[in-house]
Amino acid sequence: MFKVDELWIILKIKRISHTGDIYRYLYLFDDDNEDNAGIVEFDRFVIEEIVEKNFEEYISQMYYDKRVVVVKEINNKKFITKNGVDFASIIALFFIYKEFLKNKEFLSMIEYLNLRSVEKLKNIFPEEYNGLMNIVESKMMIS
Repeated sequence: MFKVDELWIILKIKRISHTGDIYRYLYLFDDDNEDNAGIVEFDRFVIEEIVEKNFEEYISQMYYDKRVVVVKEINNKKFITKNGVDFASIIALFFIYKEFLKNKEFLSMIEYLNLRSVEKLKNIFPEEYNGLMNIVESKMMIS
């Protein structure tokens, strides 16, 4: 059994369209090539309803009811289940939801650094860890 938080280090989510109540987001894990990105689409009421309910219990129903649709699967095999489900879209939607809770709006860009995965990298590949930290620190200085 794997742990989801050990599958990625950097997550990028970018809103690519917003028409009426419909939002479309691109999501990437440990990749800058948007050709490899997955794309998820949902109506804003999905997120607002999840705020009133429970994410874990409610999200699968939203996929089943086609209120959340994977427009394009991510091109990253570690996020595709044996049944062909792109669960990276669920992770991305979870972070969109969390940012909506915090900011009360849908952000155009969301980036996360997975500190659990980074800590594991530090222990296994210290040289790569140092390189990653240099990148993170340089981005923090620019922002």
